[in-house]
Amino acid sequence: MAEAFIILHDSDQFLLCLSADSKMGFVRAQEEKVLALIDKRPHYTYRPPFPKAWESLGSDRDIEEAWVRDSRSKVTIFLPKLLSRTL
Repeated sequence: MAEAFIILHDSDQFLLCLSADSKMGFVRAQEEKVLALIDKRPHYTYRPPFPKAWESLGSDRDIEEAWVRDSRSKVTIFLPKLLSRTL
């Protein structure tokens, strides 16, 4: 009976495994490397966002300067109601 072998490809490397145990050993080692990168700190607490006070960066002054304003006093005109004559 012929022995089965497995060829694994890992990015730029090829690995020849002559048994399933050697393949699983390689896979477990790779998984442990990945798991070591994961942050396992359980002490994270969620803090919801809250509104902050407005901090002016100067753009409101530019808008105020460009705003169109009345520069003259308003004039009020009273017109009497004209009676229409019918013929």
